[in-house]
Amino acid sequence: MWAKMFLLLLFTLFQIQTYDIEDGYYILISSPKDNITFSSYRLSNPERIILEINGQLSISFDNVSSPVKKVETNSRKEFTRLIFHVEENSFYTVLNRGNQILVGFRNKLFLDHEDFDVITKAIENAKVKEEK
Repeated sequence: MWAKMFLLLLFTLFQIQTYDIEDGYYILISSPKDNITFSSYRLSNPERIILEINGQLSISFDNVSSPVKKVETNSRKEFTRLIFHVEENSFYTVLNRGNQILVGFRNKLFLDHEDFDVITKAIENAKVKEEK
């Protein structure tokens, strides 16, 4: 299990953490004070998941894992677009709780609002283990 943390300036300071947990790849985007506004959709040929977040940010994803193949970013004045190239027939879920967005990718359907607390707890536990 690994984690990578990025601090970004996006009208306010954002924190982006990526995790490879069990058979899923997760991204947790947090803002210390503001609600995050976003939209997401899927495109095919090739398979891509698009996540658009209000504001500008600069980030690169060096290490991704299945079912994500690679991530591209495209910043515009009013929003940043994250383009996740994914394996065919993979699933994704985006959950939002005020100042946090949890994005999950797996090869099978898996994530609903009840899982938000379970996944964020696993991420917190992973952070504690890495700090030791």
